Formats: sequence, C-alpha cells, structure tokens
Amino acid sequence: MAEDQHHAGELLALAIAATEIEPAFLRSLRYQFTLGKPWDIGHELLIWNHAAVEYGSNAVVLDAEAQQHYRDHLATLLTRQPELAVPLYWHVRQQLAHTFTLDYADALCFLGALAGINADERLEAAERYLKQYILATHQQAQHRGLLFNGQLLLERQGNRSRRHNDYFSSLWAITQQRLGNNAPRPDWLDHGAANAFLTHPIDLKRVQLIQYGERFYLGTPKALQSLQVPGFAFQPYVLAEVETDQDLVIAEYEGETTDHYLSNDGYLQWAVTGKSRILHIGGQRLVVEALTRPEWAGGFSCSANGWEKPAIQPTGEDEYGVYFDLVLPQPFPERSRREHLTQRFRYIPPQTFLMGSPFSEPGSYLYETQHKVTLTLGYWLADTTVTQAFWAAVMGVNPSHFQGSQRPVEKISWDDTQVFLQKLQQHWQLLDVRLPLEAEWECACRAGTTSAFSFGGKDDLNTEKVNYFGKWNEQDNERKGETKPVKSYSPNGWGLYEMHGNIWEWCQDEWQGDLGSESVTLSPFPSGIGIEVREPPKGQQRQRVLRGGSWGYAGKLCRSAYRRRFMPDDRRFNLGFRLALGHPSSGQEQAGSKHGQARYGVAPDRDGSQTAVGRAGQWLKSAFNKLTGK
Repeated sequence: MAEDQHHAGELLALAIAATEIEPAFLRSLRYQFTLGKPWDIGHELLIWNHAAVEYGSNAVVLDAEAQQHYRDHLATLLTRQPELAVPLYWHVRQQLAHTFTLDYADALCFLGALAGINADERLEAAERYLKQYILATHQQAQHRGLLFNGQLLLERQGNRSRRHNDYFSSLWAITQQRLGNNAPRPDWLDHGAANAFLTHPIDLKRVQLIQYGERFYLGTPKALQSLQVPGFAFQPYVLAEVETDQDLVIAEYEGETTDHYLSNDGYLQWAVTGKSRILHIGGQRLVVEALTRPEWAGGFSCSANGWEKPAIQPTGEDEYGVYFDLVLPQPFPERSRREHLTQRFRYIPPQTFLMGSPFSEPGSYLYETQHKVTLTLGYWLADTTVTQAFWAAVMGVNPSHFQGSQRPVEKISWDDTQVFLQKLQQHWQLLDVRLPLEAEWECACRAGTTSAFSFGGKDDLNTEKVNYFGKWNEQDNERKGETKPVKSYSPNGWGLYEMHGNIWEWCQDEWQGDLGSESVTLSPFPSGIGIEVREPPKGQQRQRVLRGGSWGYAGKLCRSAYRRRFMPDDRRFNLGFRLALGHPSSGQEQAGSKHGQARYGVAPDRDGSQTAVGRAGQWLKSAFNKLTGK
C-alpha cells in the first residue's frame, strides 16, 4: 500500500501544474508517462482520496500547502529525470489550453522554467499575461477578485518558482500593501522588486561572502573590515554579495540545518577545507564548495583577484635550509613497487644578485655581460638533475647513452622536457612543475657567491669537485668521459648537486645573445611564471638556453655564468635538465642556508596585502628564527 501511495504521489506531482486537476487530464498523464512502472485506476483513486483535497466534485484541488509541496517535489523529480521535462511541458501546453487563463499561464511558466524552454510564443505570451495581471492587481484597487486570485496564485508556488521569478516578489508586496499587513519578509523575496510596490520600503544591508587567507567569512563590509591586519591593505576575494533586511542565515552542513543571526558588527567564519556548505540569506541560496588540500600543500591563499595556487608545505630542514620532498605519484605503471622515487627541492628566496661575469674573470665571454637581476618571487629547485629512474618511471622508456638508474637522464631535447612536464602536471594539477628560468638557474648555481664557481675561481677547479674533461680550454673530442650518478660530488652552499659539469641543463628561456648591462626585475605574468623577454635576433627565435657544462667539455664552460644554446629538438648524450616548482604563494618566503645568505621570513605581497600561508608560513617563520638566532 505504501508503495502504491508513493507511486500515486509521483503521478500527482506530474499533474500539479494544473490548479484544478480534471479526470481527463490525470488519465492522459497516466497513459503518457510511466516513471518506471505504469499507473492504473487504483492510483487515480488514491489521488481523489488524498487528505489535502479541498473539494473535488469535478476536479482534484489541493490546499495551498500541498500544492507547494508537490511543485517542489516535481522540481526534484525532473532534476533526477530531466528527460521528462520537455515532453511534460508540451503535454500540459496542449491538455490545459481550455482552462482559466491565469491558471494556464501559471502552468506554462512553471513548467517552462523547469524544462528550460526558451523559444515558445505561447510561453512568452503566458509570461506577459502574468506580469500584466499583477500590474492590474496593483492599479485596480477596487477589484477584489484580482487580489483574491493573485493571493491564490502566490500561495501555490513552490520555493523554486518564487526564488526564480521577481514578479512573485512584486505580487507579495502588492498583497501586503492592499491588505495592510506587516508580515516579515520571506527569505525568497527579491527586495528590489518588492520595494517598488511598498509605501515604506525598508532599508537593506549589504552582506558579503569573502575568502581571506584560509577561511570563508560572511558579514557586512563594516564587520569584515575588522579582519584587516594593521599595516597591510585589506583586499579579500568577494565570492558573493546579497542585499537583505534580515539577520537570519540558515546554514546546511553535513545534513544538518542551523540558524545563525548576523549582527551589523559580527561575522560568520569557517575553514575553506572540509565539506561544502549551503547558505540561505536574503532570498539567495549560496553553495560554498570546500577545497581539498593536496598532500604537498601547506595552505591555501587568495588575493583580491581570486584563488592562488596552494602554498607548498616543506618536508623538513637541514644544514642547507628547508626542503620539500616530492614523491612520484601513482599510477605510473613502470614504477617498481620496491623503488621509492623521491625528488628533493630546495627553496630559493626572492633576492637580487649579479648575473653574468666581469671581463676580468678567466674564460669570460662577451654574452655574459654582468648585470643586476632582482627575482621578485621565490621558487623551488630540484637538488639534482632528473635521473634515468625518474624519467623511465614517467615516460616508460630510457633514451640515455650512459645507462644507470641514478645517472642523469640524457639525450633529452627541450621539446622532450615539455612532454615530461605535461605528464607530471596531470598528477600535480595545482603544482607548477616547470623548467627554471635562466636567471633562476644561475642564482641557484652561485648560491650567494660572485666567483667563477660556487666553490671559488679557476685555480680551485679540479675533477674531484666537477665532472668535466679535466682541462680548462679543451674538450673531450674522443668522448672518453661519461656521466656520473647524481650526488657524486659535494653540493653547493644551498644544497644543490652538480650545478657545475656532469650534464648540460635545459632552461625555459629562448636564447638572447645580449642580456645587456642594465638592471632587470623578473616578475610573474598573471597567467603563470615568466619574464618579459626581449625579442631575440632574427633567425634565433627558437633556440633554447642550456647551463652548467658537461662531462666532456672544458672547465671554463662549467662556470656559473657560462651560457650555451641549442635548437629545442636537439638530442645529445650530454643534454638533460632539472625541475623547478613555480610560485604557489608570493608570501611563502623561506628560511636560509647555513651561511646566512639573503633569505627572508614571511613577507607581504608586492602590493602590500598580506598573503595567508597557514601552517606552512608559521612553520617556516619558526625555522627562520632558529637559524638566525632571533
């Protein structure tokens, strides 16, 4: 019996667009639609005997509360089975054409909105009729029949219809004005539409939903200003704005509904992570999706322009500073279950350094003009080049000439690196995995030094420190040398291995023969990481930069300042690369090296607004204080 009543209720929902449900109309729906299984005459009888039927000599007419219920039920039903919406609209359009004009117009507007009908002349005429009827109700105060039918029209609307049609807000205001009522405004009301018909429209307050740091906040602009940190501009990201006369906020979270009251000086707040919330305020329904924090992320950040990438959570710290271990994600089918592939990254903070070499440096070239470079944002750089094990796990093949899982992968073109990066980006979608810029590479190679090598000058170079040909001016034309496994030589002062020699390393930049002597500031583009690159000489547009020297090259070519170029499709057994990670948060400035070289604590954005980095920022500031003795 309960199952039959439920199935009869679904038939009643299909018929609810009609104010008076006549037997012929109900039977036509029973024959036309099934909803899983057919209806029979017994289901019709259950509808005629429904407890909410007010009178039913010739038709089924439900009370206002039941009409609202079944209209909302139909909206839910068509959300689950959207393929029914359009056929139902056209069926009702044909079957009810003979009925009272107001009821017919209401039925078409109700179902047309649910079905998403846009190009139907009869629906357009129905919408015009409803608006004209409401206006006539306002203008013809002596006509009580207009007001009475208008009340019935408003009472039978479901929540969806009321929220999506501002003319129902106008009708509510007209009935209140005509009847002299002073009822509280319902939460579905469009206040602008209602105020146009009220003699004494009430003042509305503006409420904003914002994201600031790692939390969502809901309150008036005045109340939200209290979040401002002295000395920093307050530029939150505004997600939504609502005008309302009510203090009530109804929140839905994890299946429970709670009421909150919002004062002019207070605000509601919750974390951006967790589960989604639905807020009802001022007739608006706000769905606030929660964010899922990746395992590598320490926190989320947001500026006035919107979401920024999550801040990286460092793995730990050692004598070189903080580091971040990025573990190769599953599923890479070529990855051995016994092999734990991890790439360590070192943080390089924003700073100013001298790029290039002075003319007095032995081995200096004309295209190494020394100039000052300012990096406005920090970045993370891999402590080694990409190994053959790492490459093979991602790409499924190992193209290297000198085989060895811990040797650097070689015979890799610049174009190949881009395919590799795309594959990694599929697994770390919120993490900017990329090649370093040329300036970033040299800054990291120098590790705060100005000498030819991070460990000294020409006289300090030997094969115990660098894998090169062993001579200052000559290279290995007979190819007697070979690559060495990563970490075969001591790291530089910032914990980076084999920045000199072993393998040439691709950079992101196109080649520029003359970098000039003027100071340069490198900043990110809005869409990602990059610099304003001057137009390269004609015919060299596609050549890409390499750095670091190689096992078969002269010692002078392994200097920090030396620059080399190849076409992006070149593959040689001395070409490899190392990874860089982009700038997930411009406020994420990290602790420094054991030498105390220019490293900074948590910093404001370039525009002066504070960037929230959550636990990562607090952890790093603590590390900075320990290292500097503060």
